[in-house]
Amino acid sequence: MKPLLILTVLSILTGHAFAQPRNAKALVVGISQHQDTSIHAFTPARRDAEEYAAFLQTISGGSMDRDQILLLTDQGATLASFVAALDWLLDTKPLPLKRLLYIAGAAQMVAPGQKNEDVFVFFHDSPAAPLQGNTFSLRDLKRLLDKGSGQNIVPFTLVFAFKEAFETGTDAPLVRWKDEGKNQRSSYLKWSNMPSTDPLTVNGTNPEIAKTISSHLVTGLFGLADRDNNMQVNGQEIFRYLKSCSLETSVTREYFYMAVTDKEASLSRVDDRIVEELQRLGKNYLFAPIVHLESMPIEDRVLQTASPATRQLYEDFILAIKVKNFLKPVEHNAAALYDSLLLVPELQPIAGHLRRRYAAAMLDHTQQALNAYLNTSANELTRRRKNSGQYKLYAQLMGKANELLGEEHFMHKTLEAKRLYFEGLHLRLQYFATKNAELLSEALKKQLAALRFEPEAAYIYNELGVVYGNQNDTIEAQKQFFSAIEYSPTWGIPYGNLCGLFLRAGDWENANEYGIRAVALANWNPDTYFILGTVYHKKRDFSTAEDLYRRAIKEGTSLPEVYFNLACIAAQKEEKDAALDWLKQAREMGFDDIESLATDPDLVSIRKDARFTEMVQQLNNERMLRKKD
Repeated sequence: MKPLLILTVLSILTGHAFAQPRNAKALVVGISQHQDTSIHAFTPARRDAEEYAAFLQTISGGSMDRDQILLLTDQGATLASFVAALDWLLDTKPLPLKRLLYIAGAAQMVAPGQKNEDVFVFFHDSPAAPLQGNTFSLRDLKRLLDKGSGQNIVPFTLVFAFKEAFETGTDAPLVRWKDEGKNQRSSYLKWSNMPSTDPLTVNGTNPEIAKTISSHLVTGLFGLADRDNNMQVNGQEIFRYLKSCSLETSVTREYFYMAVTDKEASLSRVDDRIVEELQRLGKNYLFAPIVHLESMPIEDRVLQTASPATRQLYEDFILAIKVKNFLKPVEHNAAALYDSLLLVPELQPIAGHLRRRYAAAMLDHTQQALNAYLNTSANELTRRRKNSGQYKLYAQLMGKANELLGEEHFMHKTLEAKRLYFEGLHLRLQYFATKNAELLSEALKKQLAALRFEPEAAYIYNELGVVYGNQNDTIEAQKQFFSAIEYSPTWGIPYGNLCGLFLRAGDWENANEYGIRAVALANWNPDTYFILGTVYHKKRDFSTAEDLYRRAIKEGTSLPEVYFNLACIAAQKEEKDAALDWLKQAREMGFDDIESLATDPDLVSIRKDARFTEMVQQLNNERMLRKKD
């Protein structure tokens, strides 16, 4: 697995955020748990986020109301929910707003192909490989926030603090963006020489008081960073204060990146009473456990005064989303209910909330299917082979989400890429069922179009390789699979696809190499054992091939070819009963290739057996019945 970082991102507004409490919004995210358990989670992240959300509600933090704060934690902090929340944060209607962004969780620094070095934030549902379309680049995030800073709006300023969790044990360079310069709205002050560049150890006497950079940040904003005793804390004071902090943590290293629009502007107001308490406690935890703030109370208030019919309509809409009844033709679908809700005048104050909730739900549902593929799920691979038609629906969901959010939305390109990807995937799977070559040509066009929207998406390159491979363009297929590996070197599927490509070309050495890599990267994937077993089978190493086929069965393969190949090996050893038993199991798994039964040289020893003859006759009868139907 690629090295991971633990990250905290904080955006602090310059100017007196506390002076105009109603003229501000805050999105606070803390992720301590991940769907993919291989991600090195940052346990204090959720607590840090809750502390910061609580701080914002104090006098020092600006006395912000609950309506002004959206807190997302753990399972509630998926990429889709973050996108919806970020859309809310960037929405300045009806008034220009000051906005704060805070993210605590895991992240990874990558430099794909030694280009575009960046840090990628992991959400609850992100795969471990960051370049798979379900993470958020800090470089892109900063660009987006700068773009969202218009006239009379204080620009975002960013803080990146991340703890190293590298398996390699090597130091990583910090990502540094160029200064904007004097002619730009914003100027950025960078500072990264934290004392924690040396390995850290847990406090041996009382590990409970080990604090994160986020906790130190909050204590500093409360007043411990007020060096000039003017009862306010500015950016320069925060820099100095954090630099002086002793970070006691179980994570090996911690780095810090901070940028402020105006280092002299006030960030918080000092509260003497809290400062005294912090000094008495030795800078310990600030708050008692905090109630979650993951839903906006404005919806509850609007619904309290709404008519019973309106409340019922709203509840039906939420239920439709929960049961994933997103679009027609099913009755009471979310699309129809959403259109009805927009016609209700009393719900206009929360129309934006409804739109974001609907779009986020569709993105969440679609991303789960893509995540399963990126995590090399055997169930997802089986589902793709059976092609239930669900992938066409995913494309429709992405199209609907894009329609709701609009072309100017910052997620437009990502949603459009996924829409085109799933449209192309559906066409390619339809080709397998019909052998209509025109479908492959259309699938290729879709994937090439998708790549223009997400040029670093490994899953799109991989799909392009599959399409080219089915068009017998081996050279182009190899190129696409290698591109997928370049952008996601720990994803096993493109390695397995290369193995199959070299296998068909008779290149046993390369097939063997990439098959072994595929197994090493996803040793739970039965398909990789099957394809590598086929390599050894072709090389006539029947013992190794049999071991690999049996491992594929142990891992839950749905491929009938695995059982057929085991029958061939047993027949080669003249173990007739075992061979016929494997053929029976292959039939039960859906094997119906009469031509292979009649011509495969490995089956010579059982071809005259009455049980074999009966099996072939049954298959012929079934084929005739299907033709009549």
